[in-house]
Amino acid sequence: MTTTMHVSLPGSVESVGRARDWLREILPTMGLTTCVEDALLVISELATNAVRHSRSGDPLGRYQIRVHTEPPRVLLAVTDAGGPHVPATTDNATTDFSSDSGHGLRLVEHFAQRWWCRGDSRSRTVTAELAMGGA
Repeated sequence: MTTTMHVSLPGSVESVGRARDWLREILPTMGLTTCVEDALLVISELATNAVRHSRSGDPLGRYQIRVHTEPPRVLLAVTDAGGPHVPATTDNATTDFSSDSGHGLRLVEHFAQRWWCRGDSRSRTVTAELAMGGA
């Protein structure tokens, strides 16, 4: 059985914790209990990127989270207000691990089976696919 839930949050740093709390609350109602920690880490990274790297982080900015279960997978999608930067895949990402930032999508890639980005400078959605039994 497929299920979809969504929430809209303000584009503030504090909302990242709210995103995790919301996800922690709804996953069991969607029948997910085994991939919760991986999902929380992934949503934290995607929400943080929306706030830090898109216009969602501007005053009055917002971003949306959508969770869609389609056994045996769960899709976590964050749609932001876009911006000039496109999320980098591992193939074109910097490998400078001395930097304090830039590791979020590497973590997403590690915990998700795959991830992708669609959209443009006005609106962008980054989606991560996780196995319901964990990555």
